[in-house]
Amino acid sequence: MASTTTDRLAGVNAGLSSKAPVRVATTTNITLSGEQTIAGVAVVADDRVLVKDNTDGIENGIYDAKSGAWVRSLDFDGAGDVKSGTFVVVATTGLIYRISTADDITIGTTSIAFVLMTVESASAFMVTLLDDANAAEARATLGAIATLLEDTSPQLAGFLDPNGKYVGRDKGGDIASASPLVIDTDGDYFDVTGTTGFSAMTVAANRSFVLQFVAAVPITVGSGITLNNAGSNYTTAAGDIIVCQSTAANTVTGWVVKADGTSLVASASNFEFVSTAAITAVTTIEVNNLAAGFDYIIQLEAFMITDDAQEIWMRFSDDGGISFEAGAADYAWAASGTGIGSGVNDMGDAQIKLGATHTLGNDAGNINTLGIQLVNPNASSENTTTFWRGFVMDGAATPSILNISGGGFFLQGTDAVTDVQFLFSGGSTFKAQGDITVWRRKRS
Repeated sequence: MASTTTDRLAGVNAGLSSKAPVRVATTTNITLSGEQTIAGVAVVADDRVLVKDNTDGIENGIYDAKSGAWVRSLDFDGAGDVKSGTFVVVATTGLIYRISTADDITIGTTSIAFVLMTVESASAFMVTLLDDANAAEARATLGAIATLLEDTSPQLAGFLDPNGKYVGRDKGGDIASASPLVIDTDGDYFDVTGTTGFSAMTVAANRSFVLQFVAAVPITVGSGITLNNAGSNYTTAAGDIIVCQSTAANTVTGWVVKADGTSLVASASNFEFVSTAAITAVTTIEVNNLAAGFDYIIQLEAFMITDDAQEIWMRFSDDGGISFEAGAADYAWAASGTGIGSGVNDMGDAQIKLGATHTLGNDAGNINTLGIQLVNPNASSENTTTFWRGFVMDGAATPSILNISGGGFFLQGTDAVTDVQFLFSGGSTFKAQGDITVWRRKRS
């Protein structure tokens, strides 16, 4: 783009508000001499160039490029050529830059700064400027547009129209799981690391954010947390996502999206897979966070006992797994089957004996499997009912396989059961063998 003669001495008054377009604008400090490439554009002699990024801001301005030393363009080289708000269009990009330096400006003495000006703002600005009746009004318009463009917290006057585009989320730093879970302010999409459960969140009101969990994290609803499609407490799996909205400070409503793509809530007619895990060498196995409004099936598959001749028991918790009821008359149960006979029962016991009064053996090959169904356990309107089927191998010198069918009740009034525990009568550990699998079915 050849140089445009616009100086008043040459008979053309370019005005203060805008300058003739430049071919290219700098993006970094340059040497003001010789033909060179700027922002990917090969600049030749007499091209107009906006120099806006030189380390010495006094050098900034509009120049005519030369094979030797560059010279300031005639419309940007003297007193009265520019004011705060004067702008210029870059022909190769369509971008508009304006002077943000406060008046008064003396070229060659004042350090001049340029800032990007949007086309939309420039268009509205030009309409207003052309309507100004005199120089005083024009200066006021220049000052107003400078204030607008320097606003660091602009506000919308109405709803945002994305114009067919999308609004993305900003990935923040990882959040270590803790209770309360503190939602950071460096983004609106976070990975939650660790396995520490939480029952509350610390977050400002009216925030929309997404949590993606790296591992299993127990979430207790209440105290400001609602999971709309979970129904009750929920333990995440790796990759699960919860879409959250804080309706007030520290009050969050969320929607769980499971990583495996399955529905979180089962239909009223079918059991839905919840989880499976290998049985490890522990003294107790627990199934936690039983949700209200569901029946459950728990399957202990091919498990073995470490120490010989102990019974397999089941107990319930109504306080979120803090303690498991073991009062002398907390449970009633009955069992029958091959190798057991009929009428084996206890109408007031400290646990439910899944193998009746028979003990399990720890010899190689003494394998046991039980399937237990819990009927609406997390309900406060009825006693929790359970029944089971399966087989165990007793601890006799010559082991026998005992086929078992049984049923029982939790006699602690109508307390809602939140957790279930499996253990051995003598405190033995499970061998690291077999699996525990859980399914559930929504009741309505």
